[in-house]
Amino acid sequence: MSQPPDPRDNSLLAALPQEDAARLLPHLEPVTWSLRTVRYAPDCAPAFLYFPTTAMVSLISTSVSGRTAATGVVGCEGVVGVALVMGGASRPGQAMVQMAGSGCQLPAAVGHTEFERGGAFQSALLRYTQALLTQTAQTAVCNRMHAIAQRLCRWLLLIHDRVPTTPCHPWCARAVTPIPPVAGQTTPRSRQLIAFGDRAVLPLWVRWMKGQV
Repeated sequence: MSQPPDPRDNSLLAALPQEDAARLLPHLEPVTWSLRTVRYAPDCAPAFLYFPTTAMVSLISTSVSGRTAATGVVGCEGVVGVALVMGGASRPGQAMVQMAGSGCQLPAAVGHTEFERGGAFQSALLRYTQALLTQTAQTAVCNRMHAIAQRLCRWLLLIHDRVPTTPCHPWCARAVTPIPPVAGQTTPRSRQLIAFGDRAVLPLWVRWMKGQV
């Protein structure tokens, strides 16, 4: 049987002082999510905040025509549903699990009460909100101005920052046709898996896909 997720594996929770963490710990419930599990649906009022530990969640916006676009990702560095503790009852998009794994859920009412204390939890969520807004802005710029190869490399880095122990990502591999060969190989590797051995190789991928290497 696998071990339940440790709340301290979420960076936001781990950064809280012991006194603040002790108030939240009795209310944190371990959860495991499968791929494409929807945590928030558009215009619905979620009951929980979600703190991923090994999972990764995409924040998705949907147009009137039904087309979707990912505007951000959340992993072990943050929380899904930060708007709930700031008075927002719902959000227009959805949150979908893009990498199966574990995390902890906290009742939204408990999170809101702790946020209103004005202590370390509030400060942590405000800083994280700023980081999430920055990520959303960078996503918009990248999607508008960068080539597919550059956008892919940025996406892989976002994944690796949030789920660093995961060696590969099969669904993301569908975006690469094919994956560049590694040193000593004469043919490209299978595109079924993308392995993270060295973050510095990503710029080489960009050059390879542009035909420069």
